Amino acid sequence: MPDPRDTLDLTGRPADPPPEPNAKAVGGASASYLRIYFSCSNTYARAQRTAAGDAYTARCPSCGQMKRFLIGEGGTSDRSFVLSCR
Repeated sequence: MPDPRDTLDLTGRPADPPPEPNAKAVGGASASYLRIYFSCSNTYARAQRTAAGDAYTARCPSCGQMKRFLIGEGGTSDRSFVLSCR
């Protein structure tokens, strides 16, 4: 009998990665990274907080294009985003 864990979903919907058990909080704030799904390369990546703490940056693993997310009032509390360079 085949094992159901050996199946692969080819519907095109990306699977959510498991939650990070050791996500660090900075000064009581949320984690110091954002989770980014680059749909153009079908890859997940992390947007790391800059040293100045004013933005998050991520680089597309396919084309190398840099994406920047500014931190400020009136922003969003979302921690996951879907991007495409195409």
